[in-house]
Parts: sequence; C-alpha cells; structure tokens
Amino acid sequence: MPRKTLAEMANAIAAILPCLGEASRMRPLSIGIPKVFLPFCGRPLIEYTLEQVSRQGIRTVVLITGLSDELAEGYVPWGRERGLRVIIAKRGLEFGSGGVVRQVVASVSELDRFNDFLVVYPDSVLSINFSRMAKIHTARKDVGCLVTVCYHKPEDLISTEQKKSSYGVLLSNGEGRIVNFAEKPLVTEVTEHHFANTGALILDRGAFRLFPKRRSLDFSRDVLQFLAFGARSPVFGFDIGSGFRYDVGTMTDYVSKQFEVLSGNLKVSGVPVRLIHGQGALRCGGTVVGKVLVGRGSSFASGVRFDGLNIVGRNVRVGVRSTIRDSVILDNTIIGSDVEIRGSVIGESCVIGKGVVFQKGTVLGGFSTIS
Repeated sequence: MPRKTLAEMANAIAAILPCLGEASRMRPLSIGIPKVFLPFCGRPLIEYTLEQVSRQGIRTVVLITGLSDELAEGYVPWGRERGLRVIIAKRGLEFGSGGVVRQVVASVSELDRFNDFLVVYPDSVLSINFSRMAKIHTARKDVGCLVTVCYHKPEDLISTEQKKSSYGVLLSNGEGRIVNFAEKPLVTEVTEHHFANTGALILDRGAFRLFPKRRSLDFSRDVLQFLAFGARSPVFGFDIGSGFRYDVGTMTDYVSKQFEVLSGNLKVSGVPVRLIHGQGALRCGGTVVGKVLVGRGSSFASGVRFDGLNIVGRNVRVGVRSTIRDSVILDNTIIGSDVEIRGSVIGESCVIGKGVVFQKGTVLGGFSTIS
C-alpha cells in the first residue's frame, strides 16, 4: 500500500477546538463574549486557528461552545466558503477540558469515520506544523503511541521570580516517549531536561478508553498526568521547533502580543497587514506617530493623533484634538473631542464624552458610557 502524503494524513484527522471557559482574567472585556471571539489585530482570535488547520489539509472542525453561545454559528457558512466543514457542539462546563472532548467524540455522529483527533485551543496565537505532527503520530503507532503532545522550551520555563512553573511540564525518554508529566510543578522540580506542554495534541480514538472513569476530566491534571508515566506510556511528544504558541489569557498578554505584531517582532499568519499604517496622515483622518491598525469604517476628526502602537477596531469614531497612545480600541466605539487615552483598553460599543482622560492601565468594558 502506498504511503500517505502529509495532506492525506491531515485530511484523515478531525480538529476539535474547545471554546469554553469563563476567561475571568480577561474581564471586563470577556463579559458576554467568549475570549476566542475577541478581536486580535483586526480579526476574531478563533479565525487564526481555523485558518491554520485548514491550510494544513484538515477539512472537518468541531467547535465546542457554551450552551447559549450563538457567535459560533456564523462559522458554519464561514467555513463552507473556505472548504471547511464546521460543526457546532454545544456543551456545558461540567465535563472538564478532557471529559468534554471524550464526550463530543462519542456523541457527534459526523466524527464516527475519524480515528485521530487534533485538539487545539483557539484562544491563543500559534504556528505549528500539524501536518508533520500527524505524520509522526501515525508512524509511532507501531510502538504504542495513542497521544502526541506538542512541546517547546520557552525562556520562562524556569523562572526564579515565581514558585511554580507557568506550564505543564513533561519529560521525554530521548526516543519521543513522554515518561512523566506534571501540571505547573514547583520551579525547583524543573530541570533542563524538561519541556513545556504547548496545549495542542493528537489523540487516537483508542486513547479515550484509557481515560480515568470519571465524567469530569481536566486534560492536564487528570489525563496527561495519568497516562504519561513510565516506560510503557502511550503518550509521545512533538517538538514544535521554530513554531510558537502564545497564550493571550491576560489583559497584559492580549495587548502586548498585538503590539509585537505591529512592531514586526511577531509574525502571525492571517493578520490583515493592509490595515496597518505607519508614520503620517491617515486617509480616514488623523495623524500617526508610530504604527496603528485601523479597522474598516473608522474615521477620525481633525487634530486626532495616534502615538506609539495602537489597535483601532471597525466603525470607531474619534472627535477633534483627541490623542490615543499605546491603546486598544474595540469596534463601534465613539470617542468625543479633546479626549486623552493612554495605555488603555476600551471595549466594544463604548461612548466616551468630551475631555475624558484615561490613564495607563485602564480597561473599560463593552457598552460603557463615560462622560
């Protein structure tokens, strides 16, 4: 039988994108909207992951959403236009991150034909060669591989400034098999031989039979720590090499990663670079001293100035003589005249009156009115 190409292997895998979680560290921006649908450099965060799995040949994607989440429904026609079958699976939080994936694989009939499942969380920006990962996962099945976990070696894996690691930490036996896994262990327990869990994995259907027999399961604490142990561990690793995955789970990360994109220090495929403007006057009004990403339909009155690095969403209006420095302004917000916004994040559909001043660190939730 001829060997499958990387594209054929990718097409034999279904991707599962959990979109659950309360994103409490992103409040007040995340109140009423899941983090995966927040804009990142002009687009909903989830679209970067959807496009990446699609570019690598995966054609079936399941979005696991909350019971009342309607935003995901729009990605069914969105995917169809791009040759991607998007299935919505609405579930509650009672299953846990690992339990809900097991439950979806067992209950969504469209997944019956698949034997392997890529699980990746779309609340981050990433660049991972999933096609190569699938090839390595398949090749290792002869030696007992049922789970392949992405890993990397971040600079802050061992940080003397904190007691615990910020990552799930794994240890390989040198042949790719993961023989130990610990979720955010003490920094003193981490050595140069450990690696960080990147938060993306491929599971063979048979792996679910080895999960602990409980309804609610956390992937890291209950599944990987349980399975990835000893010389017969069915869990193997995949080094993402020059790839990356950056969490944007805090307000600081949310802002800083967008500014890294603007400054050119972070290359994220899919960013609408045509919306990024450098020094000088904007056609939609205002002047830039630095760089700004401006969404469609936004307009700025005379004397508006953007200093440093700024992200401005769609249909934003800014009044005369207002200054915005190193800030993120979400869609449909109206800003009055003589306003100063410094180092702040302004949510969607806010109304800000004349002469208001926002100091560095301000975060204003969506649909707020400040006068």
